[in-house]
Amino acid sequence: YNITGLEQHNATVYIGKENGLFKIVGSTVTEIAPELRSLFNSASCKNLFGWKSYLYLPMGLQALYQYDGAADSLGEVTPAEYSYGIQEYAGKGQALTGDEQYLFYFVAGKTDKVELLAGSYLGSEWTWHPLYELSAATVSKAYVSSITSPARLWFITTTNIMYCILPDKYADITAATSYAFA
Repeated sequence: YNITGLEQHNATVYIGKENGLFKIVGSTVTEIAPELRSLFNSASCKNLFGWKSYLYLPMGLQALYQYDGAADSLGEVTPAEYSYGIQEYAGKGQALTGDEQYLFYFVAGKTDKVELLAGSYLGSEWTWHPLYELSAATVSKAYVSSITSPARLWFITTTNIMYCILPDKYADITAATSYAFA
């Protein structure tokens, strides 16, 4: 099976493959979650991303899993599971990144549309918030940069490099100085 992702997170190197997630310990490669084998797909683990204390990995056609390496546990945070009946959030995950507040996830929506979602824990419950719908077929990579103020969420579509300006005040979005799309 092909390697689709590689990520170092919390002092561990993780290898994403079409058939699951593996980690390197010393010179040994160990499979983490055999139950992911059934989600075999050429895009599985593509753009896996370490955020806060978890590793996030797109699997299969639309699943997004959260792996806790310290507890060796796997949970599902797929947007479609948290927004039943909203087809725009039921597509294939395309890119992941995050800042100090949110995990940003690009999901294939309607034809030639990509949905940008922001996810985080609200108390003990995971929640997703829709941010933007892009007129693009794919987003292949995303990255948050705080070199500018406010920070920017950069992403690559099929033909463009684009960005969203992130709010500088998450606590009161109405007080944010700039929250425009470029």
